[in-house]
Order: sequence, then structure tokens, then C-alpha cells
Amino acid sequence: MHRLILLVLIVPITLSAQYIEEWRVSQDPYDVGSLYFDLNNDGSQELTKLLYNTVTVYDGANNYEIIWSVEANNYDELILWDLYQYMAGGDTVAIFLANNYVNDLSSKVMAYNVFGTNPTWTTTDFNGYYSNVVANSLDNDGTTEIVLGVNDYNVVQETYTSKFYVLNSQNGVIEYQSGTIEGFIIGPFLGDLDGDDVVEILINVYPGDGTSNLRVYSYQGLTVDQNPETLVDFSLAQNYPNPFNSTTSIPLLLPQQSHVEVLVVNVQGQVVEQILDGDLSSGHHQLHWNGRDRSGNAVASGMYFYEVRIGDHRFRKPMVLLK
Repeated sequence: MHRLILLVLIVPITLSAQYIEEWRVSQDPYDVGSLYFDLNNDGSQELTKLLYNTVTVYDGANNYEIIWSVEANNYDELILWDLYQYMAGGDTVAIFLANNYVNDLSSKVMAYNVFGTNPTWTTTDFNGYYSNVVANSLDNDGTTEIVLGVNDYNVVQETYTSKFYVLNSQNGVIEYQSGTIEGFIIGPFLGDLDGDDVVEILINVYPGDGTSNLRVYSYQGLTVDQNPETLVDFSLAQNYPNPFNSTTSIPLLLPQQSHVEVLVVNVQGQVVEQILDGDLSSGHHQLHWNGRDRSGNAVASGMYFYEVRIGDHRFRKPMVLLK
């Protein structure tokens, strides 16, 4: 009887990964390409190239076709910074920063509807170079605010001063600006740090004397600057009802007797009505607007702002008139 012996030879196999270059484009030595956002909602981030004052977006899922290009003439740098929605479920808007740094320092915020050819709004130039830009709902009214920090350098004195601004994300109007901060800042950053459902503003301050400090700004209405000149315990609440169709009430709290001016402003920044220009005692007050302009004419439906001015301080919140 013969036995069949089967020998199995096991040979180790080494697998090596293979990659094929699928696309190449020449670029300037200062050009930078990276992945930032899924702008066309196809589930993939688009390739975004930044070169000086031009941003170009390529669709990698469609043979790297150029699908968007934005240029900021008369600026040294343009950055696609972030995406946001003014209200949940609304159109997606892109934040761009246009900056100068060669002959002077300045920064400007521009908002574009994604793939738009013209900005929906732009700010004026801020003196200095941006430190950070963040978007979030600060006052729990269902709309988004944009907070911008700016560092300005004095060449003669070799010192920094800084400010931060709260912008309405629908039109770029400055809802509040802080007092001057001595030194440069890193931030602002936003978050509910103490669990009270109110977003705080966080900045790191470096005065330039070898010291530094970390500051958390508690948000009350649009009162975000807590330097010694700020109105402590001032509160500007949201108007009610909001939206409204005839008359709305505006609650405010004053820590001391003050001369107060209250204006209604449209989205173009034009004054529609002056509700108050006079002295108010300390305590709670209720002001009212009947939806009419200075001439007594009923204004059109839309978004407006009520702005409270007390000395050098300005506080602004949005309201919606529906007829």
C-alpha cells in the first residue's frame, strides 16, 4: 500500500500600497491648497487654494473643476474663514477676511452666499489685523452673531492695542464694540463656560510688559465689555412680542440715573425712529415702538434694530415686524 504525501509550501507575500497621482496643477510658490469645507453638500470637502487676495475652490469629485473664485481687490490677503447660517435652516453663508499687511494693517469681514458672485454685506476696514473670528448665537434669539477680534500695532510706540466687535451676521452691522484693550489678544473664543445657557466670550490678553491675563466676558444683552468704564448691571432684554405686528415693548435695566437715547434702525443702518432722548432713573423701564417712522408713517415689514445709547456705550438687538 502506497501512501501519498502532500507537501504544502507556504510562501509569505508582502503587499505594498500603490498610489497613482490623479491630478496636478501648477501654482505660485506662495499658493496654498487645503481642505476646508463641503460647500456643495456632496459629502466631500472641496479643495480650496489661497493665493494673496484670491480664493479658488475646486471640486475633486468632478475632475477638479473650478466651482468658485473670489477676489478682494486692493487687499493683500483673502481668507475663506468659516460657514454659518443666520437662522437654523437658512442659507449657508461664507465668512471671508480681507486683510492688508504690507503698507498698513487693516481687516474687513465679507459675507457671501456660497457660490455667490457678490458679497451680501461687507464691513468697513478695522484698524489692525484680525486675531480670530467666531460665529455663534450669543443672545439665544435664534440668530447668529459674529465676534471679531483685532490687534492694532503702533509702530512709533511699539505697543499693541486691541478691540473685539459683535456683528449682526445678516448685514454686518456692528451691534457692539469693546473698549480699547491695552496689549494684543488671542481670541475671542465663544462657549457656555458656566452652564447657564448663555454664551461667554473668552480672550487672552498680553499687555507687552511680561504679564498676561485670561478674561471671560459675561453676556448681558449686548453688554460684553467689562472694563471699569462699562455700565455694571445694565441689561437690555429682547423685545416682546417678537415678531410683532403693531406694538412691541423693549425692557431695559439701568444701574443709575442716565441720559438715554433709544433709536430704531433699519438693516441699512438708517435711523427710522427716535423712541427716547432724555433722562431715566435707575431701575427697570419699558419702552414701546408702534412700527412707525419719525413722520408717523407705518414702516414696511422686515428686520429692524433697537439701539440704546448711554454716553459712549451703544447696545443693539434685532426685532422683526410682520404685518
